[in-house]
Amino acid sequence: MKIKYYYDGFGEINEEYERKLNIIGLNQEKDIKHTGYIYVLNIDGTDVCKIGTSVNVFERIQAIRQIIKSVFPYIENAITYNVYISKPVHQRFKLEKDLHNIFSLNNLDGEWFKCDFNEVITVLKKVQQAYIYERGLEYVHYMFEEKYYNLYLLEKEFSRIKYLKCVSSLLFEKYLRQEKSKLFSPNGFYLSDNCTPYELCQALEDYLSFIDKANLKELTSLDRTKINSYKVNARKQIMSLISKIKEGVFNDN
Repeated sequence: MKIKYYYDGFGEINEEYERKLNIIGLNQEKDIKHTGYIYVLNIDGTDVCKIGTSVNVFERIQAIRQIIKSVFPYIENAITYNVYISKPVHQRFKLEKDLHNIFSLNNLDGEWFKCDFNEVITVLKKVQQAYIYERGLEYVHYMFEEKYYNLYLLEKEFSRIKYLKCVSSLLFEKYLRQEKSKLFSPNGFYLSDNCTPYELCQALEDYLSFIDKANLKELTSLDRTKINSYKVNARKQIMSLISKIKEGVFNDN
């Protein structure tokens, strides 16, 4: 079994792009179920296609694959699937219905149709234009650029510690924004586009030196016991982050 994924306007991608296409949380509307993707699943070498919709196409395809495998365990192992993923769209269920209506004469059963894979893609590209989710599209383009994707991973790791009580209570944000302002966005405590892993490591190491030398009892309202406890935990958390950055090992969960 092999699955080939293609993203609209980009070309072939792999499972690592799942997180880059994750637009959950971008839509501020109460019902985000209407924002997502249209996918076209084709069994390679045939004119059999499934036209469906999902917020996470990769998960959906794996679920479909398991269903097919349970029915045709030996055949499924020899199948190659081609999966085309649309741009992010609003009103994905309506767009899906529009496509089903267009290919209604070719319907086999439910979302399965007997039609040429490339023909469906051509129609999808044209019809989806009225449904494009611009904010989601901008986000995906941002994530597809290696520089910004790496910054995204770095920001996620940084966010794991910056609001921890043991860290935030010891003037973490105040120190970094005062001493390392160029590394952070002026609108919120986020890494700027110019921040590099090396610079963040250096800033974190400088901060650790600061809390070791500063008279935190005078600079904060904490008593000495709290300060000592927070310093131990803060150092542990920050050193762990420094190690991850230096090793280039990030967790994107």
